[in-house]
Amino acid sequence: MTAPIVVNQQSAAAMLSVSTKTVKRWTDNGTIPSVTLGGLVRYRVADLESLVASASSNQG
Repeated sequence: MTAPIVVNQQSAAAMLSVSTKTVKRWTDNGTIPSVTLGGLVRYRVADLESLVASASSNQG
């Protein structure tokens, strides 16, 4: 089975180890890009991974 290309808000929150409210806030302020598919907000896994990599490189 292949890894998903996009995930929902709950999965994004789990991947980032934050709450769904934080994911919503980051979406609203542009920290995390999102896509709307069939009226549902989804997050590209690659974008989430980039966010984590960026945060990791900024800390050290």
